[in-house]
Order: sequence, then structure tokens, then C-alpha cells
Amino acid sequence: AGDGRLDAQFLAHVRADPEAFGQLSSEFRLALYRRHGARIGEGAVLGAGTVLLVERLVLGARAFFGPDCRVEARELVAGELLHLGPRCRVRCRRLAFGDNAFFAEDIEIGGGGAFDPEAELVVGSHGFVGEHAHLNPCRPIRLGDEVVISRRAALMTHSFGASVLLGYPNRFAGIELGERAQVGIHAVLFPGVTVGAGAIVLSGSSVVSDVPPGRLFGGVPAVDLKAAARPLGPEELFTRARELVQEFARQQGEAVERRPVP
Repeated sequence: AGDGRLDAQFLAHVRADPEAFGQLSSEFRLALYRRHGARIGEGAVLGAGTVLLVERLVLGARAFFGPDCRVEARELVAGELLHLGPRCRVRCRRLAFGDNAFFAEDIEIGGGGAFDPEAELVVGSHGFVGEHAHLNPCRPIRLGDEVVISRRAALMTHSFGASVLLGYPNRFAGIELGERAQVGIHAVLFPGVTVGAGAIVLSGSSVVSDVPPGRLFGGVPAVDLKAAARPLGPEELFTRARELVQEFARQQGEAVERRPVP
């Protein structure tokens, strides 16, 4: 079975003409990857034009890559149901995804230092990253389970500007988000930030300091505003759960009504 490491000669052929390789059928590309060392579960799909330029490739069952994706990495290891939407651009030394990690379309993972020795992106299970988000894993970015990063948010692990020898600040440091943390639309997280479990960063915020677990931060720079959630009593919890079940049943009923008659 092997560890998923691709044959170097095969990978060189793909690198030589990735556009031509991307025009092959999904089934044929997957068969070639498997034949040359990749470990890929059943039900995987590669959209038209998508190319994985990866030295070690391990994908769980039903991994999905939308059309015109391009992934360049030393190592890509993913659980089941990884979803990478159309036109995503991914460059990182090491990529690791849990089960059911969902990335929408037009996401950029990479930027400066994408292949630095410490460059890695580690994503937990059941998370979501929205359209046009930018993750810069020059230093490690680690996302816990059920993390939500909204559209156009940016996570930066290095700053930039004039030389540090002239006295200007410059920092390289990783970013970590605990389980169930949420980052709002257009928010920016700067190098070295840790967002605790269950914390929320409001849309449009700039985060330059750690966000404690369970807190709501917002502003430029972001400051502590209040608790991110409040405790629910038994009756309110029961009411909310019932409303969720009723709403799910309503939507399912509408879906059945709209289903075309055979």
C-alpha cells in the first residue's frame, strides 16, 4: 500500500505539462495517481483542470476538488469528505485535513514563505473556510474542529515592510484557532495570534493579541467586548432544539414538493 509517496518521475511528467494532465478525465487522473503511489479512497473527484503537484498524497473517501484547482505541496494528507471548491490555489510545504473539512471557491492558501521549513496548515474536522479567504502558512496555522473562517478573512503568519536593520518591526509566528472558534468577514489575524475555543472575532476586525476562549472580540485593533455565548436553561434549550427540528422538517418538506415528478 505504501505511505502515499508519488513516483518522482511521474510527478516530473505532470509538472512538465500540468494543463494537459488537468484535461484528462477525473477517473484517469485518479488512476494514474494511485498507480504511481498515492493512497486515495473511493469516490474521490478531481474537477476539470485540477492538478495536484504533491510529493506525498493521501486522501480519504469522497474527497472532492472543484474545477481549476491547483495544489502544490510536499505532503497532502486528508480524511474523508475533504471539499476544495473551484479555482482554489494552494501552496504549502505540508497540508493536513481532518474529516469533512470544507473550503469554498477562490480561496488562496500560500503567499510568501509557502515552502519554508516550518510552513504547514493543519485543519481539524467539520470546519468551513469561505470564499476569497487568504491563509498564509509561512509559519504553522492550526485550526481546531468546527472552526469557521468567513469569506475574505486573512490569516497572516508574517509581516512585511522595510528592513529590521533600519528599526522597522517584522514578525514571523504561527496562528492557532481552538475548536468552534469563528472569524468574521474581512477580519485579519496577524502573526502569533491564538484564538481560544468557542471565541468569535467580529467582521472587519484586526486581531493583534490573543483572544481568550469563549470571548467576543471586535474592532481595529480588536478588543474584548463580552462573552461570545450565554448559558441556556433547560426550557430554552428544549425550545431551541424543537425549533431546529421543525425548521429542518419544513425545509425537507419543501424540497420534496419541488422534486420533479418522474
